[in-house]
Amino acid sequence: MANESSKSLDQARKILNRFNKTKKVNHIDPGYYIGTKFQVIEVIEQFDLNHHEANIIKYVIRNRHKNPDNPQQDLKKARWYIDRLINKYENR
Repeated sequence: MANESSKSLDQARKILNRFNKTKKVNHIDPGYYIGTKFQVIEVIEQFDLNHHEANIIKYVIRNRHKNPDNPQQDLKKARWYIDRLINKYENR
């Protein structure tokens, strides 16, 4: 199953690369969010998330797609925001 997922992701990347060669890259809606039914910004707005919460969601959602060779990079960023949010609540 993991192999199928990897194969599907590779196919999506190839399609996206062909598309981006013919179209200017959209930095507001980058390709590593491809295949989702919802835009991350829509989820953030729907739940009225604050800055820390929004960044946690953003980094967790994109961790395997933006940099598949180093997904822990975005997870560490999410953890940084989680730690700050926990400290904020603990120090009220």
